[in-house]
Amino acid sequence: MKNGMGMGGSVISKNILNNKGRLKWCFREKEVNSLDNGWRFLSDIDTDADNMAVCDWGTVMEIESSYDDF
Repeated sequence: MKNGMGMGGSVISKNILNNKGRLKWCFREKEVNSLDNGWRFLSDIDTDADNMAVCDWGTVMEIESSYDDF
């Protein structure tokens, strides 16, 4: 995993993290604490709000950049 660049954590769909769905939506909300950067990432197959995880910003960038390979 790449260094998080000190940009905090993001809420991301487990479908994205587990390569079940592709990143489709991202939006920013008010941060809930000092570690949260406010970014939220949802996949093209998400239907359940309980299927979310917190991950480092670097992980999100790693996943997004891997889409260039398709």
